[in-house]
Amino acid sequence: MPDWVVEVFLVLVFAGAAVFLLVFVWQLALSLFVPRSVVFVQLLLAESPELQRRIGKIARSADADAAGQLPEMFRQAVRATLKASPDWVYGHAVVERGRSGAMTRRLAALAVLARAAFTVETTSNQQDGRDDGPEVQADTSTRADGAPLYFAVSLGAVTTRTLRALPPGPQNAEQLRAVLEELAQKGNIEEVQVIWSPDTPGEFLTDNQALGKYPDLGKL
Repeated sequence: MPDWVVEVFLVLVFAGAAVFLLVFVWQLALSLFVPRSVVFVQLLLAESPELQRRIGKIARSADADAAGQLPEMFRQAVRATLKASPDWVYGHAVVERGRSGAMTRRLAALAVLARAAFTVETTSNQQDGRDDGPEVQADTSTRADGAPLYFAVSLGAVTTRTLRALPPGPQNAEQLRAVLEELAQKGNIEEVQVIWSPDTPGEFLTDNQALGKYPDLGKL
């Protein structure tokens, strides 16, 4: 083999390695230094059995281990929640921006608080269409005749998008809808949380339970 062929081959190898290294460094810099937004929306809906069924179906029907499936499952849950907006009664959204690690930890903390509202687990872990979580027992009780019943859903994500911070004070349905519409768009979703309760179809939270477990949610 001529020497010049060997030299060209080595140049191409080193050039390829250099490009790979540059791409790796660039991606690392993006992950470490590009700010992220954390978004966490909690809603209490008036019963809304259709949303309850839809979110359960989304969780059971997709393979969470497949590439890109978790963000897509999250967007489907967001779109289903937007479709159920006529049933929204109470809600609250958190929108913050900061370093990647801090926003990931913030989302995890908000999700822990949402789950901690229940002394009995009311959401299940779905994996590959199987219910891998503990046995689900709905935390509901008998309501007085005519009293409202509620379905609770929490949707959280870490994204590279810059979302507009919500003004202090009471929030309204239009503000929460705008936040969810942003999350429903494709791309740039890194971490997701979807929490709903009760998990058992046809069971809902009483007025006292819902407001007691979600005291920070305001009337929409």
